[in-house]
Amino acid sequence: MLYSEKIQYFIELVRQRSFSRAAKKLGVVTSTVTKAITNLEVELDTTLVKRLKSGVELTEVGQDLFDSVIESYLNIEHKFNSIKDSDAKTQGSIKIITTAGSMVLWIVERLKIFQEKHPNVTIHLQTIDSNISLSKTDADVAILPTVEDLGSIVKKK
Repeated sequence: MLYSEKIQYFIELVRQRSFSRAAKKLGVVTSTVTKAITNLEVELDTTLVKRLKSGVELTEVGQDLFDSVIESYLNIEHKFNSIKDSDAKTQGSIKIITTAGSMVLWIVERLKIFQEKHPNVTIHLQTIDSNISLSKTDADVAILPTVEDLGSIVKKK
């Protein structure tokens, strides 16, 4: 087991003051947390927590370790969460041109899902009756059954 995982278990144990509550919060069985902390103590050749009937209490070394790692751990946790949440922060607008048939058969059923995932994005839909060159419009996306001007297609990530 990596130090980072053992430190995560240690921090959650300190937060919860109980092996069973830490395990529940981490989504693992209690023995996994117990084993991780025991292994960490063996590797560091010291006792980090006093095991009590009412939970756990940090030793002086355990408190020092906690104080040393918590800020870095919280910064890493915050960064990971901001990366996971970055899709929810997407904002702006997008203009889509399409045929009425494509809108009814394909786009409408997907709009709700898109809007739930990206609530800060405004969608402008424009329907057309015939094919149009994407280069001759201000649309960001064209969803058409066929493309007449292959040279106007630009792939952007």
